[in-house]
Amino acid sequence: VFSSSTIGVAESVGSAALTVQRLGQSAGAFTVNYTTAAGNATAEVDFTAVTGTLNWGDGDTSAKTFLVPITNDMTTESAETFAVTLSDATNGATLGSPSVVTVTITDDDQ
Repeated sequence: VFSSSTIGVAESVGSAALTVQRLGQSAGAFTVNYTTAAGNATAEVDFTAVTGTLNWGDGDTSAKTFLVPITNDMTTESAETFAVTLSDATNGATLGSPSVVTVTITDDDQ
């Protein structure tokens, strides 16, 4: 699960760091996929679209963090959002809630 269902980042932050936690038992290895989806933020303009896979080994209970690059443009605009979704847990693992996080990019151009 994500550590929160929403996060906010300033446009100048460079990257949004998203953390995924393993809940429940530590037995068994599994993977979870993640992917971004544009909301009113535009992929490759406001953020870089990413996909990937997070891996937990047997006994591994550590949180996993990945980055979504944020574009620092010079355009004055309203806050914009995009989503990141977890999917396709393997080896009998199930996705808890929240499995989707909304990222809000706050403009820093005045």
